[in-house]
Amino acid sequence: MSEKIRSNPYLTGNFAPVRSEDDFDLEVVGDLPAGLDGVLYRTGPNPQFQPLDPNYHWFTGDGMVHAFRVGGGKVAYRN
Repeated sequence: MSEKIRSNPYLTGNFAPVRSEDDFDLEVVGDLPAGLDGVLYRTGPNPQFQPLDPNYHWFTGDGMVHAFRVGGGKVAYRN
């Protein structure tokens, strides 16, 4: 049999789960404006385990918060 296995589009490619937890300083090329100071938070889907529902949608289930901290001419990332 040559049955095609269909993968869920919300679990592959750019939507694939991030399995690592990271905390590091990013390289800044050029100069950041002196007054730029703050944090950008991004939340999104990120299932910790393979979803049991074959009709999984990214609006349901686990998620992950990403944070970019900008200040003092530096940028740090943590999730």
